[in-house]
Amino acid sequence: MPELTPVKVRGKKGKEWAALMRRRKRLMSEDQPRDVYSSKRRKIDEKIQPHLEALPTELLQSIFVFSREVNLPLASLRLSAKLSDRHLYMHFCFQAFCKGDYFLLDPDATYTTQDLADIPVMRKIAESSISDINFKLSEYLASTHEPAFQSDVLKRKWLTWSFYREYLQKAFEKSKQDYENQQTSKSVDQGDGPMHERASKRQSIHRRMTIEPQPLDFEADDLIVRKEPEYRWMRLLPNCYIPEKLFHIPFAHDQLMFLKTVIRAGAIVDWYGSAAGERAEVALEHSIGEGIPDATRLLLHDAIGIPWQGRYLEQAYREKARRPKRNFEPIISYLKESRERSEQDNV
Repeated sequence: MPELTPVKVRGKKGKEWAALMRRRKRLMSEDQPRDVYSSKRRKIDEKIQPHLEALPTELLQSIFVFSREVNLPLASLRLSAKLSDRHLYMHFCFQAFCKGDYFLLDPDATYTTQDLADIPVMRKIAESSISDINFKLSEYLASTHEPAFQSDVLKRKWLTWSFYREYLQKAFEKSKQDYENQQTSKSVDQGDGPMHERASKRQSIHRRMTIEPQPLDFEADDLIVRKEPEYRWMRLLPNCYIPEKLFHIPFAHDQLMFLKTVIRAGAIVDWYGSAAGERAEVALEHSIGEGIPDATRLLLHDAIGIPWQGRYLEQAYREKARRPKRNFEPIISYLKESRERSEQDNV
């Protein structure tokens, strides 16, 4: 019997295969696994958003501000989109670096709990103390959560040098206005009762600024670290740490200006709780090798606390011999000064 020639029906198999692939792709995009060849369609529950992400943006931003949890946007992309607002960032800067009446006080002066009883932000200290205790304001603030909050804000990626300069300008304007209001306000010379006592006590503890705030001249700055008392409006509390991002190499001028400013404001390096110290050592070797005197001078500051090692000076001499056209004399001079300070400390 002769063999029959097979008849091929064109288009039928292709349509079935395309329909199967479309159905399979649709099923794979859904959450629950299922048999792609099953003809029964299963009911799938809709995705339920977490309660925090489902809140309105205005309410979520209020929670973000009052909780002072600067890491909240890192929880999810949806939260990051809702909380990425420049006004919120500026609010956090004021809340961290320029908040409360204690920024008008002298942190190095000694106060009593009774003196601070009428200052709102310090009232809890007086109420919690049994006796009239003398203490330094800086020592008390260092024991609170404020330094850690300042450190968290400094770590944020959105806190760039340009944004920090914008904050410093607004903080200066606010501090300047407070100073002018204090100079024009009249003291209470007569009267009795609680209002007179409260006003007299607030004037007697020297909570007014005695030095007029001065703006920072960023363009003419020579990167020399100085500590001026009139920069109280940009003061960082003890135990506020320099973020690791300021030690990333290669260095940029904005990065060096940011590093110098936070050092002058009182920040230090956390050698035990972060990798900032190790990054600072790597950055120092890089600045010596590339012949960057400004970065070398900053990294040798006592606030960073890099232990002195003779290999830094040896590296500078090697680079000077290898590249005679580049001036390494300032770097060698800074390293010698650092060596002398280290020897004096060890005596």
